[in-house]
Amino acid sequence: MIQLFKLLDDIHLLPDALRGHLKRILKPERFKKKSYLLQAGQSSSRIYFIERGLARCFYEEKGSEINKWFAAENHFLFAPESFIQQVESDDYIQALEDLVVHSISKQELYEIYDLFPCFERHGRVIALNLYMRAEILANLRRGSSAERYNKLLATHPELVLRVRAKDIASYLDIEPSWFSKIKGAAVA
Repeated sequence: MIQLFKLLDDIHLLPDALRGHLKRILKPERFKKKSYLLQAGQSSSRIYFIERGLARCFYEEKGSEINKWFAAENHFLFAPESFIQQVESDDYIQALEDLVVHSISKQELYEIYDLFPCFERHGRVIALNLYMRAEILANLRRGSSAERYNKLLATHPELVLRVRAKDIASYLDIEPSWFSKIKGAAVA
């Protein structure tokens, strides 16, 4: 939880009362590798902050899993459209490594906004950061296959070490066999 409070304090120092309230309501959770935090057809009811581990968000199309994004330590994890509108998600969120997270429900989040209006600044900055992160990740899918892989290596080298090649290939929209060749050429 220390990492979360550091992130929040970096945005704007939390008042003691708000810090205490968050400590009481944040739910510590653990998920084993390959377990699901969300499955298609469910409504995303919680926002997770990753203290330790790695997860992915994907959807299924024509029998294939299409990876949308990956999230690791110090990142938030949820299906925004489903969470905000409380509708069924088309996405899955799956632990790629054992996860240690802290979570909060939508109702709890909105209650914090009512009780501590200063926390809206945190929500706004986090939302902007999530938007910018989505733009950066979308940018990774532009260019040739080799350019996409090289951008990933330059911006997120840790993913290449922590994520299966087939999941990276899906994320970058590269056929697995072609991805192997690109990856091999990058090593050579």
